[in-house]
Amino acid sequence: MCNAVRNINDLPRVIIEVEGGVVQAIYSSEPINVSVLDRDNWKAEEDQTERDYFAALEKECDTLPEVF
Repeated sequence: MCNAVRNINDLPRVIIEVEGGVVQAIYSSEPINVSVLDRDNWKAEEDQTERDYFAALEKECDTLPEVF
């Protein structure tokens, strides 16, 4: 695929939620903006910056429809 890279904020947004498992891969037919909300790591994370990142992702999940 040889498409010009668009601004990441213009790409479709996908958040993968993981709890008790591991995402092995993410496939897409077009560029997407992907983040992983790993609840297992969030619970164990001691760095406040990372905890804030996870909290922001969780809040963003409330604004997106669940598709799977």
